[in-house]
Amino acid sequence: METHIQRPKARILLIDDNPISIELILDLSPHISFQITLIDNLEKLGQLRLTKPYDLILINQATLLQNKYNKIFEQDKNVICYTTVALLNDYMRASSKTGKDTLDKSWVLRSDLYKLMKQFI
Repeated sequence: METHIQRPKARILLIDDNPISIELILDLSPHISFQITLIDNLEKLGQLRLTKPYDLILINQATLLQNKYNKIFEQDKNVICYTTVALLNDYMRASSKTGKDTLDKSWVLRSDLYKLMKQFI
């Protein structure tokens, strides 16, 4: 499924299949003008990235760890990874679920995501 949520200006690719985290991200930035392309089927990802440039890519860490496309994002500087529990601002629970190996500079809490989005778009 590919869904477009129209707001003129920056183009954001959101890769997530969790309705809770999708809603949290959409509610984060009502004051930023953007267009979001939501992908919950990663099979379309390679083709989509070749044909459409994005200002920012937001990806659920669980989705990234479970698919074969994680190499695509390794060198892309405009990628922000998150987890659903992190978006709920539960750092301790998020840390225990993901493990310290996966917590890197791109892993963010919801409270920081808005600031990061504004830097990229």
